[in-house]
Amino acid sequence: MSKTKVASTGIDLSDTFAFTGTVSGVSSDFELLNTVTISSNTANVSWGSSYITDTHKVYILYFKNIMLNSNDNTAVRVGADGVITSSSYQKGGFADSFGGTSYGGISGTSDTMFPFGGHHENTAGGEPFSGQVTFYNLREGRNKHMIMQDVRDGVNSHRFDVKGCILDNTSIFNTIQFLVAGGAVMDNGQLSLYGLRT
Repeated sequence: MSKTKVASTGIDLSDTFAFTGTVSGVSSDFELLNTVTISSNTANVSWGSSYITDTHKVYILYFKNIMLNSNDNTAVRVGADGVITSSSYQKGGFADSFGGTSYGGISGTSDTMFPFGGHHENTAGGEPFSGQVTFYNLREGRNKHMIMQDVRDGVNSHRFDVKGCILDNTSIFNTIQFLVAGGAVMDNGQLSLYGLRT
C-alpha cells in the first residue's frame, strides 16, 4: 500500500478529495443499529437480542413522520427474549397544546405500556408525528427509565409532549417494542434505533 506524507502546512480543505478503502481504528460511541421504514399496515415494530446487547448502555429510538390510519395512540414497551412486560409502567409529564396558555399534567402508576399521547387527546389519523424516546438500564439489574418527547397533531390541536417513565423491574432486558396502543395501524414513517456505548 502506498502512503502519502502530509506536509507540515496541512491539507487545503477547499480541494476535492476521493477516498477508497476502509477507515479503521476510529471508534464511535453513538451507533445506528437499525432503521425500519413503514409503508403499510404495521401494528408494532420490535428489536430483540440482535440489537439490545451489553455493547450499548443507552438506546435512543427516533420516530419520524409516523402516520396512523385512524385516531389512536402510540407507545413503547420493553421485555426479555421477546416476552414483553405489560404492567407497572409508571409515567409522568406534560402535554402542551400549541396556542394554549398552560401545560396539561399527565400521570399514571400501572399502565400496560409507556403511552406517548392519548391523555388529553389521541394522535390524529393521517397526520405525521415525530420524536424520540431514550431507554436507560435495559441491560442492568436496575429499574428501567424512559424519557420521551414528540410533536404531533392531536385530534383537535397541535401537541408537544414530554414524558418520563419508570418500570420497577430489575430484570435484564433485550427487547424494545414500538406499538399502536389501540386498534389503528401505522401506514407511514421511519423508526431508527441507535445505541450509545457510554
